[in-house]
Amino acid sequence: MSIISVLDEQTSVGFTGKVNLLKKTDGQFLGAVSVREGSICFCNYAGKLGKKALITAIIHEMDNIIEVKTVIEPEVIEPQDGEFRFAIGDLKKRAAKELQKYKTLKKLRPPDHLTVMANIKIFDEASAMNYNNFLVLKSMTEFSKVEDIYKYTNLFEHEVTESLVTLRKKGYVNVVSKEIDQ
Repeated sequence: MSIISVLDEQTSVGFTGKVNLLKKTDGQFLGAVSVREGSICFCNYAGKLGKKALITAIIHEMDNIIEVKTVIEPEVIEPQDGEFRFAIGDLKKRAAKELQKYKTLKKLRPPDHLTVMANIKIFDEASAMNYNNFLVLKSMTEFSKVEDIYKYTNLFEHEVTESLVTLRKKGYVNVVSKEIDQ
């Protein structure tokens, strides 16, 4: 049963607890979705938190990046444990919208082995910088491998791709190395 189907079923009965997301092949813990009184209220998955984590898990499942097994675990979820309230209908709409963006930008994703670096010499105060571009540049202060930038930036994959492409076109990001680590 898909993540969306399980969440649909659990929210319809007013479930409170966690839906654990496990790798189907070996049962490895990937993350969990917290549900309180039939509303989705928190998620952690693949190093991401919140709504982005939940939608990333759904996209990964729908794009066959990973096969997920769900384990339902009734548990007390305190009001302060929730970060948001997400109705299942809203989740389905948002996931469909983000999946479409993901599929459109997937072909533009740079290879994981590339090493990139911000070109700070051309920054000026007048240049417009959106929040996603800022987050990508911020993670580039710690990580230079494209793979790590995707992994540690709390954005959807397609948002990171879009930012990297935009920043590269503007000259704010340079490719430093194209070598594959052996």
